[in-house]
Amino acid sequence: MQLMQLRDFYRSDSKRGLLALPLALAMLSSPALADEAGTASPQQAAPVTKNAPVQLTEIDVQASKPPRVGSAETGYRVETVSVGPLGTKDPMEIPYSISVVPGDLMENQPTTGMAPLTKYIPSAQYEARGGMYLGRPQTRGFEGTVSENNRMDGLNITATTAYPMEQFERLEVMTGLGGSLYGPASPSGVFNLVLKRPTAQPYYELDLGDVSYGGQVNNYYHADLSGPLGHGFSYRANLLYDSGHEWAPSSTITRKLTSLALDWRGLPHTVVETNFSYYELHEQGFPAGFSYASSIATPGTNIKLPGALDPTRAGYGQSWAGYDLSTRTASIKVKHDFSENWHLTFGFLDQSAGRNVFQVLNTLTDNVGTFQTSLGALPNANTTTFVVDSELLNLNGRVKTGDVTHDLVLGTSGHQRSNTTLSTVFAKQIVGTANINNPVSYPEPVWNQKQDSYISNVIQEQVLNAVDTLTYKSWSAILSTSYSWLNSATYNVSGATTNKSRDEGFSYGASIANKPFENTLVYFSYADSLQQGDTAPTGTSNSNVTLPPFRSTQYETGVKVSLDKIDLTTALFRIDRPYAFTSGNVFQVQGKQINYGAELMVAGEIIDRVKVFGGVAILNPKLVDTGSFTTEDKDVIGVPKVQSNVYVEYRMPFITGLTPSLNVHYVGRRAADAENVSYASAYTTLDLGVRYVSTLIGKETTWRLTVNNVTNERYWASVMPSNINGGSLTPASTLNTAYLGTPREIIASMQVKF
Repeated sequence: MQLMQLRDFYRSDSKRGLLALPLALAMLSSPALADEAGTASPQQAAPVTKNAPVQLTEIDVQASKPPRVGSAETGYRVETVSVGPLGTKDPMEIPYSISVVPGDLMENQPTTGMAPLTKYIPSAQYEARGGMYLGRPQTRGFEGTVSENNRMDGLNITATTAYPMEQFERLEVMTGLGGSLYGPASPSGVFNLVLKRPTAQPYYELDLGDVSYGGQVNNYYHADLSGPLGHGFSYRANLLYDSGHEWAPSSTITRKLTSLALDWRGLPHTVVETNFSYYELHEQGFPAGFSYASSIATPGTNIKLPGALDPTRAGYGQSWAGYDLSTRTASIKVKHDFSENWHLTFGFLDQSAGRNVFQVLNTLTDNVGTFQTSLGALPNANTTTFVVDSELLNLNGRVKTGDVTHDLVLGTSGHQRSNTTLSTVFAKQIVGTANINNPVSYPEPVWNQKQDSYISNVIQEQVLNAVDTLTYKSWSAILSTSYSWLNSATYNVSGATTNKSRDEGFSYGASIANKPFENTLVYFSYADSLQQGDTAPTGTSNSNVTLPPFRSTQYETGVKVSLDKIDLTTALFRIDRPYAFTSGNVFQVQGKQINYGAELMVAGEIIDRVKVFGGVAILNPKLVDTGSFTTEDKDVIGVPKVQSNVYVEYRMPFITGLTPSLNVHYVGRRAADAENVSYASAYTTLDLGVRYVSTLIGKETTWRLTVNNVTNERYWASVMPSNINGGSLTPASTLNTAYLGTPREIIASMQVKF
């Protein structure tokens, strides 16, 4: 049965009569469907049974299909999640804190990038290094890295580029340390994007839309096509074109995606999965980041972060400033079942993320709002390409010794990342000076970034894993260890090696769990993980030198309860890691970051017709042993002590198919500098929405209207230190940066399936 989807997609920063059109049409359409089971996306591909009986009577296949995992009908509960070399597991059965943002939620709360997606994970933050499309996600208050903490179908990818959510089925987030399972990584968690896979039955979806802002139009086209090809092959293609204007003055954005997944099931016990995607994003005119440091006029004077500004005001960004990103990703996975208990998985990924960064930066120079706008001042502005090659090979098996069951894993994984840099440093240019109360839009300066480039840095990481999951009656334990080889080298423009490091070591993990009741898991876990040492930033006496590996530790205890219609998970944890910063012009480890915290997540139906997905995270992020009373025991920059997100929807009893929803996102105040002289204020955003499932000309139709940030709250979306290494704790050279959040946004859409 072929399916097609038609969606008109409208967004604006003010209400318009056009937005009422979809809802008006919906009220005139045929009676609504009995429930929303038909809105679920198709199931994953499965072998087709030969000589299946022919359907002679027309039936509604969608309505009879069981709801997919993480669907709106099930309250966005998930029953499976990828856990590194352990494979696919029930998240309620494993002694780790894992959250999943399913595809249905991404669809019902329209999401195009990683930054807005992370808000649904209460313990997650997004560092906008270079902008809201170039940042790095993190959890539990620890900074993320370029490629160690970010994965696509379990294989390493770079975080410093943009990803379209249209090609993904869900986002899986394992909070905290995962080194004994995934290899060397920061304690900022593991973010795994799961690609959409080919379907067993033909599936055709077409999205057409116009996005309107103040009379300007953004055209949106998206096609999702899938089905069998014969001879064991099936495919899934996603094509996207999105171009026009956004909410910032004179801002433009263009997104283009070509994505193809091919699966082959030509052998009884083997599946081959291949994926290819090419994504382009061009963005200009959005508000620049605001940096604040010691006063240029009066060295040693602390500059405080001002209250959040109006992001729609001209002059905070420049119409000609932005970036071009182009990301090509290709991967393959081979899965073979030797028997019911023994399985082999091999995977390889190659990715090239090209970057042309021509964004401006606004640097505050005093506490009355004076700022300089400069071009070429962003971190990594001279990095033109990140290339990542990653691989994995895992053998999973099950054996029994008496009454004890052992689920065993022996595997290896790793990746290589190289950075390509401009041959001539893209020098900083001062474009002009203005005040936050009177910003200025400047003409484009004369500049030329097109020049030769060279490979400036290469890191290589390889790990051997061994895991044993022991189960005895209501008790279970996971013992995991990995041995890692960490290599790093930096080069100059002539290709000569300027620094090289070679390190190796173990990471460990151990957990014990008990099920006092069939639906309850109580666990305690310990982790001790390595990660690549930070590299000294430019300008220090040991510039480009990579420090010895850092070792982080984590203690965690938690309870998971799976009731009939709702899942509840909670965890308490303590994590510490070395903290490197510049002092006396030397970059070295001179302190620790210790975070205590608690997490609570809820997903499912709390009462009849009311579904909820959300939770709260409480953190106490501190720097200790810094050697300076001005920074000792101070809050970590950019990390809130309280953060929460709650999404609720209600299926109306008297208007069948009508489901209003609301989402409340709260972020507590965050330290804006290492000395805690200034803070970014707490903020709350409210999103309201409604969707209506009906039939139009005999076809299933879903209408959606969403208003994000209803109160038009002004807030700093991201606050961070000068660089991922923590920068300097000396006021004279500290440079912190903050980016503004998105204002009110109205989105209307329509889906039709044929």
